[in-house]
Amino acid sequence: MKTSDVQPVTPADTLIPPVGQRLLVAGDAFAFYLGKLIAPIHLNFDYGRTPDVVLGHKWVYATAVVPIVAALLLWRAPGR
Repeated sequence: MKTSDVQPVTPADTLIPPVGQRLLVAGDAFAFYLGKLIAPIHLNFDYGRTPDVVLGHKWVYATAVVPIVAALLLWRAPGR
């Protein structure tokens, strides 16, 4: 028996955001873990950070800037 057989299915489990919103969620995850790398505080499990919760906040657009800037810095890095 698997854990998924016992756990109830929630609406968050069935949410599949469109591609554009997936990029926002990925950018938020990148910014979240980059923040944990820089300042490793509150290192506990965060199961409440689901795509619908992340997309429900306006700060998701601000966190999308982090991976864009990181990609631009890597692209413009010397030695490529």
